[in-house]
Amino acid sequence: INMFDAKLSSKILGFLEEERKEEESRLCAKPWYEESTYFNERSNDLVVADEPLSAQVIESVLNDGYAIIDDFCGKNVCERARLAAEALRNDLRPAKVGRGLASVINKEVRSDMISFLAPEQNKHKGLQDVEFKLRQARAQLRWCGLINDKTVSTQLALYAGGGTSYTKHVDVREASCYADGEPRRALTAVYYLSKEVKGGALRITLLNNSILDLEPKADRLILFRSELEHEVLPVYFDRFALTQWWFRTNHLSAYLKNSKEESEQVKIDDQILCNPLPVFSVQANSSEEETIFVCIAAYRDPELKETLASLFHTAANQERIFAGVALQYDTLGGADDHWLPQPHPRVRYARCDFRDAAGPCPARALAQSLFNGERYVLQIDAHTRFRPNWDIYLISTLRQAQEYKSKPILSTYPTDFADCRDNTGTILAPARFDTDGILRFVGRRLKKTDKNVLPSPAWCAGFSFSRADALKDVPYDPHFRFLFFGEEQAMAARLFTHGFDFFTPTTAVLYHKWSRQGRPDFKRDHARIHGPGVQTELREQSLRRLEVLFGQVGDAQTVPDLQRFALGIERTLSDFEHQLGVDFKRRLVLPPARDAGLDQDAFLSTSSQNAASGALALVARLHSPAPAH
Repeated sequence: INMFDAKLSSKILGFLEEERKEEESRLCAKPWYEESTYFNERSNDLVVADEPLSAQVIESVLNDGYAIIDDFCGKNVCERARLAAEALRNDLRPAKVGRGLASVINKEVRSDMISFLAPEQNKHKGLQDVEFKLRQARAQLRWCGLINDKTVSTQLALYAGGGTSYTKHVDVREASCYADGEPRRALTAVYYLSKEVKGGALRITLLNNSILDLEPKADRLILFRSELEHEVLPVYFDRFALTQWWFRTNHLSAYLKNSKEESEQVKIDDQILCNPLPVFSVQANSSEEETIFVCIAAYRDPELKETLASLFHTAANQERIFAGVALQYDTLGGADDHWLPQPHPRVRYARCDFRDAAGPCPARALAQSLFNGERYVLQIDAHTRFRPNWDIYLISTLRQAQEYKSKPILSTYPTDFADCRDNTGTILAPARFDTDGILRFVGRRLKKTDKNVLPSPAWCAGFSFSRADALKDVPYDPHFRFLFFGEEQAMAARLFTHGFDFFTPTTAVLYHKWSRQGRPDFKRDHARIHGPGVQTELREQSLRRLEVLFGQVGDAQTVPDLQRFALGIERTLSDFEHQLGVDFKRRLVLPPARDAGLDQDAFLSTSSQNAASGALALVARLHSPAPAH
C-alpha cells in the first residue's frame, strides 16, 4: 500500500486547519460547491491531502477490526457540521428496529432519533466537508480491498439525553442471508459532532471478545467492522453523530482480482524499442546519486499502465527511477479499475476521485507532493512512451546544457505516437494569444543538427526534465483550478523569473499520444457532475489569478496564497517577454518569435498539405479542446 508520508500529511492538514478559519455567520451561506472541501477558495489545497487514513489506521482495521482517528476534520469543520445537524433536528424521527414492514419503534432497544441522508446533497451544506473527507477515507479502503462496492448509506443520529441508548447489536446480517452480488455492510464509520457529552460511549466487543468503551469526543471518527457487536451506553446530554456504512460484494471482489490479473501484461511498442537513444561518453553511473523522480498526473487514463511499463522497461538503469502518480479515477464505482496499474515498489500513488479533480495544476501539485528527495525530476503526461536509454540521455544532455546556463530545464512538445520511427526533435515557439489572453505555443520540427541541445524560449508541461531545484523553488500552484491553456504560460514565467533557462533536445526522447480517442473527457465529466456554471466560474477565477500574477490587473497582496506561487526576483517579466518576443499586455507576438531565435533553415517545412502527421499533431494542440490530464 503506497501512502503519503505521515509527517507530510500531518503538516498539510495542520496548514489547512489554519487556512480554513472563518466566521460562524458564514458557515452555511454559500452554494454547496463553494462550501465543499474541494471547491472552497480557502481550502482547495485539500486535494494534496487526499489520504486521511494513515497506514497504522488501516492496519488496525485489518488486524484488530477497529480504529480511532481523532481530529479527523478539524474543529471548524466539525462545528459547521454540528450546526447543520442542529438545523436538521426537526427532520429526525424515532429510530425503528427490524426490517421493512416488520420494523417497529421499540425504545427499550433503541431510543435515538435518526434521518437517513442522501450523500452530499445541497440541503446538507454544513455536512459537506465531513462527507467529502469520509469519501476520501472510503476511497483509501476500497483501494486496500476492505470494501469494494460504491454503495454508501448515511445516517444522522441524535441521542437526546435523559438516558437514551441502543442495546447490543450488529450492523450486518449473516453472510448466508445475502444473494451473490448483493451488497452487504462491511465497515461502520461513526463521526461525532457534539462538543459536550455525558455518557454515550460506544462499547464494542472486539474480535478477541474483549470489551472496549470509546468516548464520543467531537471530531472523532471510529471505524469498525460491521459484524462486531456494539452498543451505545446511556446518554445524558445531546449527542449528535454522523454514521456511514460502507459495503462490499463477494463476486465483485473476484471480478476485480481477475480483471487485474488478466491485464497485468502490457505491450511495449516494438518500433520504439528498436530505436534507442545514443549513449554519450559522459554517463551517470550511480543509481543512488542520480535518482530521477517522474511526476505524472493521470485523469482516468487507460494509457497509464503502459506508460509506467515503458518508463521502467526502457530505462538504462531502472534502480534510479521513482514515479509519483496522481491517480484521478472512479475510486468508488470501479468504472476505471481495468486500467489501474499494479502496485510497484518504485511507484508512489496519491489517489483522488475523478469527481473532485480540478484540472492539471492541482493534479500536478498532488503528484509533486510525492517527491522524496531525488536528484532529478521528469514531468510527463500519463500517455507517454520512451526510447531506450532515455534516463542516461536526459542526464547527459542536461549536463551539456549546464555548460551554458547554471539552471537548465529540458522541455519541448514530444512527437506523436504515430511517428515513433521519426527521431526529429522539436522546439517550442510562441504562436498567438487566444481570446482569453493566453499565449499559445507551437512545437516546430527541427532539421537534424550535430548539436544535442539548443536554447529554447519556452517550457511545456508534458515533458520537463531538470534538477530537483526547479520543483523545490517553483512548485505547482494548486489554485489554478480548471485552467488548461495558461498552465504553461504561468509556469514558464515563474521558472524563468526564478533564474531557470529552457533548452530542447534535438532528437525525440519520448513520444506522446496527442489523440484523445479512448480517454474520458475531463470537461464533459465535470459539466455533467457539477454543471457547466461551476467549471466556468472557477476557470474565470483562475484567469483572474493569472492576470494578477502577470501584473495586468489587481494587487497580488489581495489574492489568496499568491505570494507562495509568485514570480521570481532573479529576472523580470519584461526579460521573459524579450526572450519570447511577445507583449503580454498588448497581446502581441512579434514575427521573429515564431522562429524561437533560430534561422528559418533550422526547421522542417510544415506549410504544405502533405506535411508529416507528427507536425500536424503538434500544431493540433492549438486548435482542439484542452487535454484531460
